[in-house]
Formats: sequence, C-alpha cells, structure tokens
Amino acid sequence: MRPLACLILVLLLGLTAWAAPDWAREKKAGDEALKRKDYQTAIRIFELLTRSYPEKIDGFNALGFAYFMSGEHEKAVYTFRQALQLNPGNPSAQHNLILAVTEQANQDCRDLQFTEAYARLRAILSSYPNHPEAANVYFLMGKVQFLRGDEVQGVANWREVARRVPGSGTARFLAGFDQAAKGDWAAAGQSFQAALKKLPRESVFRNYYALALAQSGKLEPAMAQLKTALKDAGDLPYVDLRMNLTRLLLQSGQFEQAVVQLREALVQRPDYGILSLWVAAVRTQLGESDVSKDVALATARDSRPALWVFSDPPGARVSLDGRPLGPTPAAAFASAGKHKLVVRGADKKDQVLQVDLPEGSLTRVQGAVGSLAASTQPISELTQGLAAAPDFILKDRYNKRYRVIQHLHKTPIVLLFWKAGTGNDKLLDDLAGLCDRYEIQGAAIHGDPARAKQAHSALLSRPSNFAQLFDDGRVYGLYGAKGDEPLVVLINVDGFIAQEARGQDPVWSLEPSIRRMLGLPGDRP
Repeated sequence: MRPLACLILVLLLGLTAWAAPDWAREKKAGDEALKRKDYQTAIRIFELLTRSYPEKIDGFNALGFAYFMSGEHEKAVYTFRQALQLNPGNPSAQHNLILAVTEQANQDCRDLQFTEAYARLRAILSSYPNHPEAANVYFLMGKVQFLRGDEVQGVANWREVARRVPGSGTARFLAGFDQAAKGDWAAAGQSFQAALKKLPRESVFRNYYALALAQSGKLEPAMAQLKTALKDAGDLPYVDLRMNLTRLLLQSGQFEQAVVQLREALVQRPDYGILSLWVAAVRTQLGESDVSKDVALATARDSRPALWVFSDPPGARVSLDGRPLGPTPAAAFASAGKHKLVVRGADKKDQVLQVDLPEGSLTRVQGAVGSLAASTQPISELTQGLAAAPDFILKDRYNKRYRVIQHLHKTPIVLLFWKAGTGNDKLLDDLAGLCDRYEIQGAAIHGDPARAKQAHSALLSRPSNFAQLFDDGRVYGLYGAKGDEPLVVLINVDGFIAQEARGQDPVWSLEPSIRRMLGLPGDRP
C-alpha cells in the first residue's frame, strides 16, 4: 500500500475511534440499566455521554440520578449542580439537587453530624426558597432538630411547613402539640392520629402519640406505639423513642428491660452522658453495686453535678426546676447550686425539696415520698480512679467531622498526639500499620496550628486508614499531651483509657494490650 493511502487509512481509523457515541442509542441503554437497577452500568454509560455531549443537560441529570440511586449522594449533588450550570432554571435538575441534598442530610444525621445536616438544608433553601420542594426541606430541618433533641427549634421549622401546606400531616401534628401544651391530651391524641394518617411512618408523630396515650394511662398501647416508631425510624438516631420507652418500662416496674433500652439508646447516642447516668441509677435500683464504669462514662461526657432520685416504692413522678424527669429511679445533670425538686407519690401528694448540687458530686435523693432525704458524695469516690476517655469532635483532612466516642463499643481506638517537624513523622506510619494489622480505629491528632502546613504535607502522603485530625490544643489538654513529645493513648471498647505510652516506639508498645483486648494469644508471631 502506498504511503499516502496508509496515512489516509490511519486518519480514518482515528476519526472512527474518537467518534462520539450515538446519543439516542446510549441514552436508551443507560435508561434500561437504571430500570433493571444496574446502576454501575448506567453510571458508566452516562459518564461517557456527559464527556461526549457536555452541552446536554439530560446527560447530567441521568448521571446524577444514577449516582443517587447507587447511594453516591455527594457525586449526585455535584452532577446536578453541573446540570444547573447549563440551565439554572431546569426544574428537573433543581428537584433532583434538592432530593440529593436531603439524602446527604439524612446520612449526616446517621453519623450524628446534625450541624452539617442543618447547614446543608439551609444552604439549599437559600438557593430555592420558593421551590415546590421547599416545604419538604423545612420539614427535614425540623426533623434534624428533633433528632438532636431540640424540640423548640424542631417545632419552629415545622410551623413554616404548616404555613405553606395547611392541610399537611405536619399541620395536624402541630395542632396536637399545642393541645398537649394546654393539657388537653385527649384532643392532642386525636390530632396526632390524624397526622399519622397523612404520614404513617413518621416516628416523631408516633412518639408524641405514644406520649398522649401514656398521659391517659394507656401504658401498653403507648409502648406498642414506641416500638412501632423504632422500626419506622430505622437507623436514624431518634433517641427520644428509647428514652420515652424506658420511662414507661420504669413506670410499669420492668427495670431489666429499661436497662436494655438505655443500652440500646447508648449505641445510638454514645455522646449522651445522661444515658449512662440513668443506666447506673436503674442498676442501683436493681440492687447492683458495681456501677462505677457507668458513672465514670456519664461524668466524662457531662461535667455538671449529677442527681439520682429513688423512691420507696419506685415509680414516683419527678420534676427538677419544673422539668419532668419521669418516674423513679430518675437521673439528671444540672448546674451547680440550688434547685427545686418535686416528687409526686402514687397518692398524688408532692414532696418539695431544695437540693444543693456541688461541683464534682453526685447527689442521691431517696426514701418514701414525704420523707425523702438527700446525700452527696464526690464523683471521684464512685468512679474509683477509672479514666474514661474524654469525648471530642474534630475534622479530618477531608473536612469531615470525626466524633471519637462514636467508635466506642466497636473496636479499640488508638490516639496519637503529635506535632510536625519534631522528627516523629514515622509514628504516622506506625499508627497506620497498627490499625491495618488489627482492623481497629485510630486517629492522629496534630496540635500545633503554627505547623499545620507541615502536618498536612506529612498526612496527605500517607494512607487514610486512620482519621487525621487537627486541634487547636484543646484536645491535647484533655488527654494530658505536653510539648513536642508524642503521646499514644489506647482506649478500650468500654470507653476507658487502657494504656498510655510516650518515648521510644510508643505506638507498637500498645500491641500486647491490643492483642489481649481482641482475644489473640500471646505476642505477635
């Protein structure tokens, strides 16, 4: 073949190889992959189409939807924003973007990142305040607040939903909420039922309906409603459900089951010190004496003075400064100083006490209603020198929040406190190797803002099988790290500091302890 003919052939082959895929054929293939839930194939097809046809908004919408259905919500949000750059007014892209952001917010809530969830929703709402989906965004904003335990802000957001959609389940719920605030629990129960007809799987609605039933003395139906709400909530950490179920179990004398519910609540919200304090109170009511670990964990999460209230017989209703605590045995944290405690017995008679809660103490109120008496002892006496790991929240190198306490009760945790530029960078490799070998959690915490750039450089060059966190020195102080000398802390699955190490080869010095925790024999072969 002559050289010119060869060159023409090569050019033709090159043009064929780089020819854009047929839009209609590939789009149909991607849509069919979506229908049969083969999301990875759909993503591959739509990624090719968006590269080949970057001017077509339908390709980005389809790709974003495929990402969304596969659970890759962050990529979905990014892709829908790309679609809106092509056409900011495209209703499909707007709707899909809002949907993807709300799913991101739901995942934030599952990770106990309520601040991030709320910020995402406020941001999308500021972009599309009058979008038809705006009411749903307000609804989820309210739900986030209920999940984090802020009823006041949850109701405030839901009032905007009711204003926008007067006939909604949310509007009916708020009618019941207002009726309950006036003490009309019978009417409130009917309104909550009406709300559930609109949204039968909304766990917040069902929680308040259960409270209305309990106020009417219908304990068994109320407990049944709470158990249904727990199923509906799934993995969303709506801890109020288990706390309310615990109160009903205590009211009916089912103390062992109350402990079970509180332990389950701690899995959802390990940052709630009150749950551990309450567990200790109920276990004490059951006659168990070794509650020091629960008290230590509780007071590590909440440094305020602690209060237990017992009564003979149990089940008396308790309120502290007008805030209901539920039936005895009850537990609470409160500020240091004097407080008004009211305990109502089965005969509806009250005993009012002024209790003084000193710093660093646990006050125990007990006796028959009418002759209750308070006694106080230092928490240090109760915890017997146990060192509960202080809770903290920082952000890692990807700007994601990291709550160390979340990982308790799963695996041991190794914390490395270090500073860049001190000749200790090798410890990062040691930490990564230790975490990888034993499949445990680890976090490298850098505490010198002046060396942040050096730290980022060192961390980014290493694997991310451990969290890499940056501190302003606060967490350093919590754990007693000082100066440039590295400190390594081993936290066991119960949330206590099991070992600390400094000096030479501190990370690997933890290995024997970790092997014992994991039930592995002897030293590493």
